[in-house]
Amino acid sequence: MSIFNLPDLDFQDFTKTRDAIHLYSKVLGNIRAAYTPPIKHHWHISLRTWAQGFTTTPVPTQSGSSFQLFLNLLRNKIEIATSSGKYAEIDIEGQSQQDLAKQIIAELSKHNIDISIDTASLGVEELSYSPEISKAIFKAYSFLDTTFKEFRSNLPEECSPIQIWPHHFDIAFNWFSGRKIPGEDPNDLEASSEQIGYGFIAGDSTILEPYFYVLPYPEVDLADKEFLHGGFNYTESWNGVLLKYESLLKAKNPKQYLLEFLMDSHKKIKTIYFG
Repeated sequence: MSIFNLPDLDFQDFTKTRDAIHLYSKVLGNIRAAYTPPIKHHWHISLRTWAQGFTTTPVPTQSGSSFQLFLNLLRNKIEIATSSGKYAEIDIEGQSQQDLAKQIIAELSKHNIDISIDTASLGVEELSYSPEISKAIFKAYSFLDTTFKEFRSNLPEECSPIQIWPHHFDIAFNWFSGRKIPGEDPNDLEASSEQIGYGFIAGDSTILEPYFYVLPYPEVDLADKEFLHGGFNYTESWNGVLLKYESLLKAKNPKQYLLEFLMDSHKKIKTIYFG
């Protein structure tokens, strides 16, 4: 066992709880996206990691106040805090995505915060949620949040915040080269920039097991590149570098192991960009 005691995340056992957390995260993301002013790169729709789970960060209201939602994966609750000092909790009990959204809306309404999102499109089936598995999943995401921040601190160019993207339930950030993609208007603030995405996802429909990705945009040819610690060029549903999470469990120092993989991938892809 490693000195960091990373959770195994056996995808055959934890997927139902992972999917529940994913769906609950989408509820928080939908609310944040609906009431947070747009930010370039869609940073207004993502969540952030905090000490016990994921959060919307403060969400503004039309009256000038704000509220913040917390998905507490250690206490198994949705926590609601307002700028007027109000606080409320909702137990996570495997309720449907739609029921959770309605509970949040009702609690906010009690504190004179009226919000409206399309709950009809949310899932109505009850979900399978294990508190113990939830803690293990968050332990992995929390470890990765701090590790990504350390890696990001060594990159002198502009980088995004470390974010939880509710759509795919990945924790990730982007590095920007500082150059617009050829053909894009250099004066357009929304024009795409050369970038590399670094992230982790706890399995999806194409790759069932948890994995790390390094995703350059625009795509580059990595066919002749070799990467540290078992990382490899993946081309089946996206084009980038993939490292399986299970490889960290075998490392004596998972944090250093991951940092080495990330920096090795960064240097090799950056060389392709800049020569």
